[in-house]
Amino acid sequence: MLLKDLEGLKFPDDYVIKFFFKEKLDVSTGRVLEFGCSNGNNLMLFFQFGWEVIGVDKDKKLLEMGSRNFAKCRKEHNLSNQFDLICQDMIDFVKSHGGLVLDVLLLPNIICYLSYSQILEFFREIKKAGMLKKGSLIFIRTRDLKDYRFGKGERIDSNTYRLKIGETGENGCINTFLSPEELAGIVEKNFELEYKHLFECYFDNRQMDRLVGNADIIFWGKVQNTTKA
Repeated sequence: MLLKDLEGLKFPDDYVIKFFFKEKLDVSTGRVLEFGCSNGNNLMLFFQFGWEVIGVDKDKKLLEMGSRNFAKCRKEHNLSNQFDLICQDMIDFVKSHGGLVLDVLLLPNIICYLSYSQILEFFREIKKAGMLKKGSLIFIRTRDLKDYRFGKGERIDSNTYRLKIGETGENGCINTFLSPEELAGIVEKNFELEYKHLFECYFDNRQMDRLVGNADIIFWGKVQNTTKA
């Protein structure tokens, strides 16, 4: 399947690619779930290596694009693994899917659109639902306190703002910003980790003819157990 034939986004997140190969996910298979999956551009990497993929997003049109992409890819390359793209709120999905056990959970550029309180609730619900077992991997990319958007709007929760900026198309959107240590702490409050990797990524981006400074945290780790508390 040629890149030009894909509907919507063409490439996975650059750090999802690093995570995928550094964790040797190209030589194993299992079940991966991504929240905020868009048209499945990240999940397509897993799918082509034989993984069962589940994507959750609230944008029905993007999910329809993704479904066509996966169906075409599966047909052209005679793949037998399954895909399932679901239109649902991410917290509601977790609450309604207790017993769904994952090998990999992907959270790239999505938890920043929850309030700080919702982020805490989200991880509590993942733990409660039993989605991550010993050996499961979790990948997160989210906004750093050093991102240029920080503080540009009405503060509605801890480090959470309703943005008042126009250049990124996020005017009126909720954005929550975390430090690397705070993000790691939220994960480790719910899951004991065998190991973790934590990065900060800074880059310039052009938005509506304006150069802006983006700052992201990239986190991934392997679950050892859920915490007792």
